[in-house]
Amino acid sequence: MNLIKGIIKYIGILGIALFAQASHSVNSLLEQARALQNHDPLKAIQLLKTHDYSLETSSEQVFFDAHVLLAELLLKTEKFNHANQVVDILETRYSEEQSFQPRLAILKSHVLIIRQKTEKVMSLLTPFKELYTSEGQPELNAWYLFLVGSLQVRDYNFAEAMRNLTEALDKSRQYKMLDLELSIQNELVQIFYYTKKYSKAIELSDELLSFSKTIKDQYLEVGVLSDKMNIYYLWAVEIYNKLPPEVAAQNEDYRRYMDESNRLQQELMQLSKEIGAYRTMIKGLIISLNNKLTENKYREAVAIGERVLKVADEQNLMYSMAITSNNMAIAYREIGEFDKSIEKLKDAENYYKEIQDIQSLTWVYEDYTLTYQKAGDFEQAFSYQKKYQSALLELMKKTSEQSLVALQEEYADKEKSQKILRLTQQSAIDAQRIQTEKMKIWILVLVLIAFSLIALALAQKRKNLKKLLNQEAELNQRITEVNEAKQRFFNNLSHEFKTALTLSISPIKQFLADNQEQPAVSLESALNNNLHMMALLDEVLDIKKMDSKSLPMMVSKINFKQAIDSCLNRFQYQLSEKNMFVEKEGFSDDLNLYFDPSHLEKIIANILSNASKYCGDDCRLSLSLIEHSEHVVLDLIDDGPGIEAAELPHVFTRFYQGKLSASKQKPGTGIGLSMVKELMEMHHGAAEISSINGEGCQVKLIFRKGHDHYSQQVLAKSRAFLDNSAMEINSQVYSLEDNGRHENDDIESVENTKLILVVDDNAEIRNLLCGILQPEYNVLEAENGQQALCIAELKQPDLIIADVMMPEMSGFDLTTNLRKNEKLAHISIMLLTALSKNEQRVHGLLIGADDYLTKPFDNDELLARVRNHLAHKERISTLLLNQYKESLDSKEYLENFSDQQTRRSEQLERLITENLGKCDFDIEQMYSALNMTRSSLYRYTQKVYNCTPMNLLKKRRLEVAHQMLIETAGSISEIAYAVGYQSLASFSRAFRQHYKYPPTKVKKAIPDSQEQTVTQEAI
Repeated sequence: MNLIKGIIKYIGILGIALFAQASHSVNSLLEQARALQNHDPLKAIQLLKTHDYSLETSSEQVFFDAHVLLAELLLKTEKFNHANQVVDILETRYSEEQSFQPRLAILKSHVLIIRQKTEKVMSLLTPFKELYTSEGQPELNAWYLFLVGSLQVRDYNFAEAMRNLTEALDKSRQYKMLDLELSIQNELVQIFYYTKKYSKAIELSDELLSFSKTIKDQYLEVGVLSDKMNIYYLWAVEIYNKLPPEVAAQNEDYRRYMDESNRLQQELMQLSKEIGAYRTMIKGLIISLNNKLTENKYREAVAIGERVLKVADEQNLMYSMAITSNNMAIAYREIGEFDKSIEKLKDAENYYKEIQDIQSLTWVYEDYTLTYQKAGDFEQAFSYQKKYQSALLELMKKTSEQSLVALQEEYADKEKSQKILRLTQQSAIDAQRIQTEKMKIWILVLVLIAFSLIALALAQKRKNLKKLLNQEAELNQRITEVNEAKQRFFNNLSHEFKTALTLSISPIKQFLADNQEQPAVSLESALNNNLHMMALLDEVLDIKKMDSKSLPMMVSKINFKQAIDSCLNRFQYQLSEKNMFVEKEGFSDDLNLYFDPSHLEKIIANILSNASKYCGDDCRLSLSLIEHSEHVVLDLIDDGPGIEAAELPHVFTRFYQGKLSASKQKPGTGIGLSMVKELMEMHHGAAEISSINGEGCQVKLIFRKGHDHYSQQVLAKSRAFLDNSAMEINSQVYSLEDNGRHENDDIESVENTKLILVVDDNAEIRNLLCGILQPEYNVLEAENGQQALCIAELKQPDLIIADVMMPEMSGFDLTTNLRKNEKLAHISIMLLTALSKNEQRVHGLLIGADDYLTKPFDNDELLARVRNHLAHKERISTLLLNQYKESLDSKEYLENFSDQQTRRSEQLERLITENLGKCDFDIEQMYSALNMTRSSLYRYTQKVYNCTPMNLLKKRRLEVAHQMLIETAGSISEIAYAVGYQSLASFSRAFRQHYKYPPTKVKKAIPDSQEQTVTQEAI
């Protein structure tokens, strides 16, 4: 007996375990299906169907949830009949279970709305409204708001629909109901679509399309593509209907929107076919049918309609069948098959009546009227016209209560005109009466035409006014841009002129002052920069002459190959300096052209100058010549950085400077390529440019052969116009020997020599400044402000001389960074620049510059300013040291050394203190003042202080400097000079070696509580 009880107990425990395991397995199954819901719904459906037995044996709640999910998946994949079957299973199984009825009602309502059968939806939802709107059911509340909003969209109650859908959207996001959120956003697209807010509808559709691709939901993607296709189509149709027929088809917006709709249709058809989305595919076919109607291809429209009806009937898509029947009726009417047209209209009418779609019924009644009227059955036409007016009135009541009165008046007027038309048709025998009615109609037409012309004239006037205002705004913008470009041009030009003048005047003055017999480098530098300045002046003068139509043009017969070789020879130095390889192809020795030699030289020189300026080292420059019967094409191709596509349309615009121009040493003026184009056009040629950013640039010059294209006046003015007077262009090559820069390798060899940092992006300016300063000072160089900051922090110079206009970091920015950096704030800076306006000088001084010198500068003035500045710092340092000495109590100072018990120690310490600020105070002066020999002084300091006399002097200087820094008695450079150091760099190096941290860290390295102890130890 006990054995039987034990077996029964074991079986019970085993059953419970198996049930728990089965429940866990089914729950895991549901989670897998939900995970596949978006990116692979077909697999999710297959998964649920495969485990149908497991679901049957699971709990009622799990079975219900699984079948609700299955129904939603079937709706998503457009398997509507199967979805209805699942709903029927749930309705049969849970007819007596009240707890499942609210969610089941939502599912059934969702199916009906998708199938466009909305008349029974509210009767399903109303019994559970109190539950749906309660606070304890947020998910049911979100679904309820969504379904009500969807109904309101189909009833054209857009304001209430927007309110309900927006609230439902917030709740779906709050409770992470992704599928519901996407369905709500799709309904919002429909609202914008119906209210003709096409831009907003497209914007929201683009967001949904992007999201669908992110989560790989092809069914969502195909639905969004369908919406976008319809939106663009209706947008195009609306534009078409607003314009006269002869202009509408050519309207740019109409064509763009129609093309976009067709593109989306192709994409939609392909994707829907891949995934079996027949309902969406039918939408694409309907748009195609509408396009055929628009193009008057009625037989093709009928063929597409038959195809749509077949697919829609197979899938039980009644709404799509109704729309297609309506459109086919229009096609049959236009080809004269009125019986078939009436038959199709009846099919559409029956379905629209069943679903109470008033909007669609108005279209059907209107098509009835047009079909019967065209068939000659005016009585039926009038009957359906009345139905059309009634349906239109009912629609307008729903969409706008405010326009009810106007609609009634319109209805009364149209009813009256239809009555007149009917009486006219019935009195056709009375010719006079018919003629009278025709005259009335013509008068009405003329009045309408007159009103239309007036409205069109007013609209055109407003359009012209708006166009003028836009043109004025664009003109003002262009004027502003041109003014800014001119301002940049003259700033750059001023900088170029003054830099060139500085480099010209200073070497010549230096040569005259030194009276040396080897002036080659200085004079060649002056000559080179004078030539550069003359070229800039020539460009400015030529531009002015071209503007005033006074630039002379002396056409002569020139050998083209020799002329090009001459220009290349001029640039031989620049090209070889950057190791640029030049190759020529297609040049013939006997090719002669009629051209102004000076103009040709300017054209080629400008292009070669740009190539050498913007191409890096080791670039290749190719010149290719191609002869044609009437012209010659010269291609100049480099493999440099190229030009961005956005800048290409502007490169021939005068004063235009691209992004690369601002980062170069010589940013240019923005007139070179403009001059090239204008000079080529003066000679009836052309200049073109093409480029791929990062791959190089190609300039194409087209020269015309012969001289027939020149006017007789030009030929008469050309003094050198002789057939045998080919001008020989002598090439002059100005080359400078690469003497190299003399590097100061002994910059730290002399401890007491001041260190000056020269900062300029122009190497020749740096060379000039080094030549002026190096006899007296140690000099370091930097190419820009960023490099100068690094050198200043490492070397601690006594003075920085910097240009203002530099790439990467300007002189103004360098000054600001120096003053913000506590390690560098004490360093003096002198700005050297061509910007001589008073506002710019004041700005430089306000941000912390110690001095300001404009180009061109005088060598002696520069040296005098540097000497005075450094001497002024020394005087301040001496004053600071004296004030510091006076602040010390003499007796207390000597008592600190009383433990030595020797008068000599007192004398030595006093002697060091009195001469601490003298940079030339040395050991000789020390032992002479103490009446000792060098060796006796050495032995004495070794015995008493355990160091050499020089180290004792260095130690005392650093200890006094340390105490002055603690008390903030002056800046670092002032204190360095005060204790006898002539070089800030040597002081910083010695201080760091002695205290293990730099002078800038004194306050941070010594806490306030320890300052007194450190002071006493130093003394």
